[in-house]
Amino acid sequence: MPDELLLSCNCRELKQKGDVFDFLSISISLPLARAFWIFLGLLALHQAACRFVDEDQTVAPPCVSQTDTWGSPALNEFHLCASNVTYTITCSPNFYYVSNSTVAGCIPAALMDPQCIDVHLQPPVCTANNLWRMLRSNTLTGFYVCESVDAKPELYPCPDGKKFAENDEYSGCFDWEMWRKVSGCKTYTL
Repeated sequence: MPDELLLSCNCRELKQKGDVFDFLSISISLPLARAFWIFLGLLALHQAACRFVDEDQTVAPPCVSQTDTWGSPALNEFHLCASNVTYTITCSPNFYYVSNSTVAGCIPAALMDPQCIDVHLQPPVCTANNLWRMLRSNTLTGFYVCESVDAKPELYPCPDGKKFAENDEYSGCFDWEMWRKVSGCKTYTL
């Protein structure tokens, strides 16, 4: 039996980033007597690292179609399959994914349904009726607030990763999935 044991642990993330896979590696050299117990500890860490190496990543959805693209809750993303692997594609800045009977792909924001994105929306006029309310802007990532009557409305950003939406019941900054529900934006069908 050897006096030392080299322990090594590699964990590949489940999601590919571009053409690069990220790896987590741990290597140590210890006397064999302690190595077994440390190995069990590292094995537990390995399992935790494999599961939680990046909590924000989502597992790609299963392939819906081998020939067509399909939408994502994120307005600027869509999915496609190749060799039974689902890939998530992000549109260029200010382009958004639409799939209907006339178009399937990324289109400029100016051509979007105003229910989803209205690039022609002007800042609101501040009146007594809209004071201190969150009001829609012409971007997804911000909203206006009127702080006094006849004042210029202030544009506030949503927290990172959130998008602004409003309806008769709700107004605020939401993740993509909730944004779709609140905004009523329909840009694709499955």
